[in-house]
Amino acid sequence: MRLTREIYLLDPLKRTLFILETSSCKTITEIKKAIDCESVDAILLDGEHVLYFDDEGLKPGIDNYTIIEGHPDPLVGKILIMHRELEESVLFADPQEILSKLRSYRPVVDPIIQIVETGSENITTFLSAVNGFTARIVEIDLVVRRLSMANVDQLFSRGGKAFA
Repeated sequence: MRLTREIYLLDPLKRTLFILETSSCKTITEIKKAIDCESVDAILLDGEHVLYFDDEGLKPGIDNYTIIEGHPDPLVGKILIMHRELEESVLFADPQEILSKLRSYRPVVDPIIQIVETGSENITTFLSAVNGFTARIVEIDLVVRRLSMANVDQLFSRGGKAFA
């Protein structure tokens, strides 16, 4: 019987904090697969939990970012959160407690629509055209979801593509 432990995978694009029960994710190779990147960095979330993230994620064209309580820089992409001790018996923080320490955001582009009303006699015509765009940043409402063991095994064997 394989011993397992809980870890969390934040995927802002899927707007989800996944709870994974796994015996994997103890090596840097497994961490890279889980967050789908080549260069991993880590920071302490608190005295007990570590966040692993894409060290090269901040580049032009990002579609999400996450702000961590107490950390000055935004993180981009998936984030793996686990206890700093890699032992299976370690108890883990509540997912809502983890979510309370971070905020994920995404850009939204809104069209500016110009409407022109024209008319003759008893007929009124409305013409509309896109006259540009505005951009804004919105917070992502994250949900918590537990993954099945089959999906977790696929996650670590197929380079992070288990639940695309």
